[in-house]
Amino acid sequence: MAAPWQKSVVSWTANNALYRLEKVRAWDIRPTPTRYQPLDTVKKNSYAASGWSDELLRRVVQYYSRLRWYEHIPFKDFDRATFQRQKAEVLV
Repeated sequence: MAAPWQKSVVSWTANNALYRLEKVRAWDIRPTPTRYQPLDTVKKNSYAASGWSDELLRRVVQYYSRLRWYEHIPFKDFDRATFQRQKAEVLV
């Protein structure tokens, strides 16, 4: 039997995470998504668990951390590339 401090890590699937993020939004709370980083990571944001792509991770973090601007757009309709283009236009 494992010691209490050796609890197993929950495997967060993309569907599970999106369900929970939307559940928090239903309570009129803006969630703060954070990307998991292993302690021995050499390069920031280089880890993606199985079932997650780097693009999906970036999209989830970008959308849910900016709900003030995006809450009128459903996550399934959110296009990260459009945001990147608009950001580049503003900076020029």
